[in-house]
Amino acid sequence: MASVTPVVCDYLIIGGGIAGTSCAQKLESDTEAKSIIVLSAAPSLKIASHAVHLTRRLETFDVTESSLADACNARVQVVLAHVEHVDPKLHQVRTSDGRVYQYGRLTVCSGARPVLVADHPHVIGIRDTESVADLSKRLHSARRIMVVGMGAVSLNLV
Repeated sequence: MASVTPVVCDYLIIGGGIAGTSCAQKLESDTEAKSIIVLSAAPSLKIASHAVHLTRRLETFDVTESSLADACNARVQVVLAHVEHVDPKLHQVRTSDGRVYQYGRLTVCSGARPVLVADHPHVIGIRDTESVADLSKRLHSARRIMVVGMGAVSLNLV
């Protein structure tokens, strides 16, 4: 990597979605880590709140959005950055603005792309609040819809 002085942290989390922020919260409460950095490509974070366990494996929660500044505290720093390169041998991550982060442990919570049944402009996958908003907008003018899947999101949608 470039000869830039790296920002050093105990834990580095890539992703400011629910998985990334939940990971940061858990690490903050369960570890002695002095520094946790979350790299978020979006200017706001998705945070799970009001979690209620319904069964052993099922819980419900609300999703709220928070600004990056609101999520920072003494142990957790949130940085707006796009990851450009990860070097696991050197334990370093370089962002598109040239900054380098040296980590003790790395967690990648960058999300997933849904597997769609067809590559078509009218076929959408539901993965986050943005895709739900897109679906809601499309439903207003839809004459008919087809839901493919039998996961929790599909069942709740129906």
